[in-house]
Amino acid sequence: VARIAEARFTAEPSAASAYEAACGWARANEPEAALRMLEAAAQHGFPDADHWHVRSIVGGVVGVLGIAGLALCGLELAGWWAAFLAAAGLAFYPRYTGAIFNNSKDIPLAVAMIFLLWLTLRLARRWAEGDAYLLDSALVGACAGLAMSIRINAALWFGVLGLTAAGWW
Repeated sequence: VARIAEARFTAEPSAASAYEAACGWARANEPEAALRMLEAAAQHGFPDADHWHVRSIVGGVVGVLGIAGLALCGLELAGWWAAFLAAAGLAFYPRYTGAIFNNSKDIPLAVAMIFLLWLTLRLARRWAEGDAYLLDSALVGACAGLAMSIRINAALWFGVLGLTAAGWW
């Protein structure tokens, strides 16, 4: 314990790694730092629970939000029936539902991309409604930032947004 506490102030890389691993703190330069902060907040709410269980529950909640987000995409595109089919299709897709409790990076990225798709569809539909698109634009930017904090692949959405804007004009 003294070595780990001492490692914080030394330049020895192995001791610093042991310090970070022992504390479990999310560093600001980790790509999924926002996700780790959410897991840490949930762990703080349930201090006696096992870290693995809390992390799995957070992943499950995020996965269910992804199913709801895909339903919103279907609703935006084609109505209630498409929303139901989209949500049911994702809920019964075994690669998605099998990974929501264990995959702590790919599923949150998929959920952020789903909500980014929904907000892009919503923005394209409400673009001509005066100032109503400003809130949607801010939400698209926040969701794109959240997705890019998980993985940089989400930066490809700026191309999609550019094509959406070009198609509108």
